[in-house]
Amino acid sequence: MFLYTGCRTEIDIRLQEGSDNANVVSPKSEVKTYEMVSLIVKEDLANSYKGTFGGKSVDLLKTSDSTLAFIVPDMDEGRNLLGFELANITFNVKRTVLVNSDSTIHRLIKNFDVQVSSLKTSTSDEMAEVDGLNQYRKEVVALLNSLKNEEKRQAILIYEANKEIFRSFANSIFANVGASTTMKTNSECPRTNFKVFYGCTASNLGNAAVGLRNASIDFLQMLALAGISAYLAPASFGLSAAAFTVSLGTAIYLLMTEVKPAVTHFKRALYPFLEANWIFSKALFEATTTVFKDQVNTSLNLKPKFHSLDEDDGSTSSGSQYFINSMASLRGYWNKLAAAFGSFPGYKNTESSTTLATEEISISNISNSNVEYLGNTGQAVKFKSVSRNEESFTYKIRVSKEGFVEEKTLNGKVMESSCDSSSVLGSWIVEMYNTCYPNPDGSPALYTTNTLTLYPDGRSRFINSDGSEMSGKYIFSASGCSFTYNNVVWCSRPTVSLPSSPSYQTLHSCGCLSLKHTKQ
Repeated sequence: MFLYTGCRTEIDIRLQEGSDNANVVSPKSEVKTYEMVSLIVKEDLANSYKGTFGGKSVDLLKTSDSTLAFIVPDMDEGRNLLGFELANITFNVKRTVLVNSDSTIHRLIKNFDVQVSSLKTSTSDEMAEVDGLNQYRKEVVALLNSLKNEEKRQAILIYEANKEIFRSFANSIFANVGASTTMKTNSECPRTNFKVFYGCTASNLGNAAVGLRNASIDFLQMLALAGISAYLAPASFGLSAAAFTVSLGTAIYLLMTEVKPAVTHFKRALYPFLEANWIFSKALFEATTTVFKDQVNTSLNLKPKFHSLDEDDGSTSSGSQYFINSMASLRGYWNKLAAAFGSFPGYKNTESSTTLATEEISISNISNSNVEYLGNTGQAVKFKSVSRNEESFTYKIRVSKEGFVEEKTLNGKVMESSCDSSSVLGSWIVEMYNTCYPNPDGSPALYTTNTLTLYPDGRSRFINSDGSEMSGKYIFSASGCSFTYNNVVWCSRPTVSLPSSPSYQTLHSCGCLSLKHTKQ
């Protein structure tokens, strides 16, 4: 069964000197014996073509609607001509040299074991993954050892000629995605804030995805050349095929051995990254408060949340866009190799709520001069109506969180000033001043300090500085944010303003004496 794959769109396709058909080109002019080579074709393709390369017979197989692939046969070094029905192309050929086949396989297996040993086995699933990798290695080694000497030599030559793209992916994965992909533990990415850390991590994972995609393209083309399925395990690979097919198939399993630990490491890095809620939600302002009590802390009703990365988050950062594009380009090839790689890691679409600190919110550009911004505690803000009437206004709010910034102009309304009766309850310090005999600097001279207590049932109690008490009643005025009381004999009942009023702590005079009231 042949598996059809696509071509690498990013390759700079250049018409090679000596090609007699501009519609049939090769990405490279220098090749090695036993190397797989792809041709890019802009014509309708048959499933296969017979040809010669350097005088040796060669089969070219269709591996996608626009690609043909073949294995360079063993031949002399130098300029050699590939000729078949569609074109004649000249290549510069170098021989793939195999010094010692046993040493080559020993290095492959040793590197495999080192990489597998670096994988965590703290859960049963992780242990099962590692067991599966070790079993795969055993089957590949058993398959290789079952070959005849010439078949084994050719298998290792094919592996040697094509290993670079596979080894490059594996080495880069363990070098660049070697630490945690969440901020819960240490990482090579800067931990400045979510946006910086996860943007850096997205770039690293995007590079890994591109490397795996490129290796997957070559792997699928080689499977097509060998005529075997990606679902066929090494232990089930039939040995009744032609000798070169057996060698090619075995080489494919060796190349997969080169990358399987790296693919596992890549998946383990991907899952926590895809599950991390790190992007600040743009739904922050979806249902904000528009009516504010005068000089009363009121929640803005912001909805601060972080959500996990999805395909619509490309504008978050250059790293996230690169990751999304890289994973999209990998998905099709991964799915064709699902038997070897497992299910493709998808986006999780999760979110979690967060809180906003006082310094993460700023408000400016208030449109109405009769409205004053008094500050915020968290997302509880306080506005004041200077006119003490109902006032409408607009304002600009800026919210910053973990490197993200959201800004918006919102509408608001400060209601007419009024007070709640409970705001007057409790103790008041009443200072009595002698204004007829002031201090040397002209300020009123303090005469006595007394206490006034107001109760919910309308009663009031006045305790003089000498400890004597006077009982009475008070009357609360919500519209005036004030109250009067009758405990003391005064020229007229003192009108006492609450702290929210501009008249707070005003002196109330009767002859030479004045009273000042301070809420406790």
